[in-house]
Formats: sequence, C-alpha cells, structure tokens
Amino acid sequence: MHAPKQKPAIFRMRMFAAAAVALAWASPAFAQDNPVVAHYRVYRAALERNDLAAAETAADAALQASVVRDGQGGRTGILAINLAKVRLSRGKAAEAYAPALQAFNISAADPGVGVDALLARLVLGRSELTDARWREGRDRLRPAIEAAEARPDMAAEGYTAAAELGRWLNAHEAYQEAITAWTAAGRLVESAEGDKVYALAEARLNEGVARFLRATAARNHERRRPNDTRIFFDMSGEFEIARARFAETQTLLREAAHTQGEGLGLSLSQQMYAAARAWSGALWAYAEGEESRFRPDEPLEDTGYACAVSLDPTPRPDFPPGALSATSVGAVVLRVLTNERDEVVDIRVAAAVPSRWFKEAVERVASQWRLTRTCPGQNVSFTSIRFYFRS
Repeated sequence: MHAPKQKPAIFRMRMFAAAAVALAWASPAFAQDNPVVAHYRVYRAALERNDLAAAETAADAALQASVVRDGQGGRTGILAINLAKVRLSRGKAAEAYAPALQAFNISAADPGVGVDALLARLVLGRSELTDARWREGRDRLRPAIEAAEARPDMAAEGYTAAAELGRWLNAHEAYQEAITAWTAAGRLVESAEGDKVYALAEARLNEGVARFLRATAARNHERRRPNDTRIFFDMSGEFEIARARFAETQTLLREAAHTQGEGLGLSLSQQMYAAARAWSGALWAYAEGEESRFRPDEPLEDTGYACAVSLDPTPRPDFPPGALSATSVGAVVLRVLTNERDEVVDIRVAAAVPSRWFKEAVERVASQWRLTRTCPGQNVSFTSIRFYFRS
C-alpha cells in the first residue's frame, strides 16, 4: 500500500504579507525637498491599495535615495527591510536577499539605528529559503522563530517566517522539521493581531499533512527492511494527530467555505477546507489497507453542514499510465453549487490527493455524474470520493 505521493498544496497566508516598518517624518512640505520621504510615501500608498509591484518600485527608490544621502546610516536599514518584505510578499525570495542582508548587517553593526535585530533575522532567514541558501535560512529561522514566541510584537512576523519555513520543508519532504515549524506557527498566530482563523487553519492543515506523510514514509521504510531485521514503527499516534488536525481545519473554515461569493470560482477558504477533507479521506483509505493499529471506523467528514449527497460516478475517471503504480489510495472533494430552485449549476474539483493525476482525470468526467442532494436551500455543499486501487 503506497501513500499518496504529492507535494502538499500551498496556501499562502496573506494577513501579515507586506506590512511596512513605519517611519515618522515631518510635514508634507518637507517631502518636496526630500526624495527619500517622497518615495517612501508612494510606497505606503501602493501598499494600502495592495499594488505590490508599485510598492516594490517605490521601496527600491526610497532605499537607493537613502544610501546616496546617508550611506548605511539614517533610515537605510529600515528601508532595506521594507524592500525585502515586499519582495518576499511577491514570491521573490532570491531578490529579497540583498536588501535583507543589508538590513541585517546594519542592525548587527549598530543596534541603535532603529532596525529590530529579531525582525532582521526573520526577514533574512525567509529570503534564504531558496535552492542556493535554504540550509542557512533553516538554521537562522529556527532560533529566530523561537525568539519571536517570547515577543508578542513579533508574533505576526514570526508566524509568517514559520509558515514559509514549514511550506519549504513540506515541499522538500523534511516532515519532522516541518511539524516543528507548523506547530510553532500555530502558537504564534494565537498571539498575533487581526483575523486569525485562516492563518490557524493553514497551520493545522499543513501540520496534519506533514504528520501523515511522515507516518507513511516510516511505514514504507519499515516495509523495505529485510524480514529478519524488521523494526515495527508504531505511527498510530501520528495518524491520530493528523486526523485531528484535518478535523480542526474543517471546523475553522466551515462557515466561510459554505458561503459563496460572486461568480463560480473557489475561494481560498473553500480550497483549504476541501483540502482538509481530501487529506482526511486519503488518510482513512491508507489506514484501512494497512496492517496498522490505527483503525478509524469511518472517514472523518464534516457534519457541521450536513448534506447527504448520493453520487453515481459514471463514467469512471481515466487515470494516465503510471498513476496506479505510484499510489494505491486517493481522495477527491467536489464542491457543488445550486441555485434557488435547488438545481446544480456548478460542480468542480475543490481538492484532490494526489492532485497530480486525480484532479484533471475527475474534472474531465465530473459534469456527467449523476448527483442527488438532500439539503434543499443550501447553496454550497461538498462531497468526498475515495479511490482504492487493487492489484
């Protein structure tokens, strides 16, 4: 029995994305003769309208003007932090490295320049999460994240760093380290300001994924050992915790996932909610086929918005060659939208494990499936399908 082999879906938390390190300057008239202030204000205005490309351009201009005027003194360190953070928010970690390192060096050389040393460590560590520098980033972030837990004013920054480290480690199959990062993220978000629901759900879902994949990797390692030296890995506890994390994610996002906005598209909450259900289904299918002490009676489904759905999945999905040999279990979650007459107006794959093959294969035939719902008046519902491949 093989575990679902896929890279965990990445859900980026936006709540703390590109907050600026604030600077205090004099009146608007002062800015007319001060290019640093003028560029900085353009940067802040761009952030407020969520135009990250314009914010990056203005932040870079402010930093360069400060270097010309003040060298590595004045506000240069803070402006370097701002440029690094906005580049990180745009997914440009490699380009964020130079200003992040500049701010870090300034803070180390002169703690009195106004650059928070812990913030500089967190931002630099995030910028190092690239193929070239990820080990340095990991080693820098682990103690910095721990330090952020003791500083409520750094909770949001610490969460962002822990989440980015957790995503990197999950994607690179370093699951034990990823679990540590995601559990820290969960603790940090509870101390942060703002809407914490989506952030906490992200931490719980990804911790669950890391625990599930770590447990299945251990079981597969055990299976490959010679019979006379076999050591039993009792990973039941990991499976149980993973199952609980998927359940918590569903509870956190249940209300938002069952609220449909404009159009037919999937919201981030719906995608993450569905991912939690898909991973829960895959976990259950895997455990059922294993000689494991973990034996859930039923897959863990969300009952908060109970909606019995009868589904006839005909025609069957046509999986490409290689799919059956790479995995023996899988799960797909469909989101169903109905109109005021309770007619199905949209049915689409909201999440799939493993997504590499399942999503496209199911999408090709899902519109032909016959579906009956027993929840009139409910506009949004989800249904899960679990797959078993038998040799």
